[in-house]
Amino acid sequence: MNWIQSLSKAISYIENHLTDDISIDDISSQAYSSSSHFQFVFHVVMGFTIGEYIRNRRLSLAAQDLLQPNSKILDVAMRYQYDSQESFSKAFTRFHGTSPSKAHSGKLKQFHPLSINLTIQGGFDMPYNLINEFYWNDLGELNNENITDDEKYKRIVNWAGRARGKNPTVFDALTEWVLDDCQWTNDKLTENEQILMQGVFAWFKNQNAKLRELLLALEPSGVVNAAVWGALDRFDDELSGHTHDKQLHDVVA
Repeated sequence: MNWIQSLSKAISYIENHLTDDISIDDISSQAYSSSSHFQFVFHVVMGFTIGEYIRNRRLSLAAQDLLQPNSKILDVAMRYQYDSQESFSKAFTRFHGTSPSKAHSGKLKQFHPLSINLTIQGGFDMPYNLINEFYWNDLGELNNENITDDEKYKRIVNWAGRARGKNPTVFDALTEWVLDDCQWTNDKLTENEQILMQGVFAWFKNQNAKLRELLLALEPSGVVNAAVWGALDRFDDELSGHTHDKQLHDVVA
């Protein structure tokens, strides 16, 4: 079972047990992973921690329940595993911007279930169309700005998220490759490798060159994880036909 399937199975498990007392261990067991590693992967890929996802889904469903005739706040609070009506009311108000008692008259938020729809076929048959969707201009003057290296690195990571959204087929494939590659397991447990998980290392040589230029300027400050360079080297080698990694080749071919 690969990570995409594991995450999907874990999300389904969460959705089926939102009214139950579930733990991180219960959820990570669905992915046959340690709880620490699974929490890291879930956060990077989904953009939420597991706790945030469960809380947001419960509060979204709780709002729907409160709109039902004769619903009671305490009953809804208990249903979604809150210890008291007070703690539920505080969480509900933070999430929806209105108290449970005013749910009928307030504007309630909806937080829908997450789903993973990985569609690789066809995406890599159109590289010249996809390459036009990459935007570097907002990073072009990065090294000339008077900001800290940490801030520069954050901007690159933020760019990764935007680029991933513009090219879901390409970046989801890259992300799946990274997650499935056991050689990176230990290195991936560092916060700075968000830049890898977000699919920043593009499969076009010129994007890799630009990314290297930006990261090289930040290297002396130590904010860039060493594994980033190894990943970029490996990707460039595959693009040049120097390696024969089947998983990676399937992504870039």
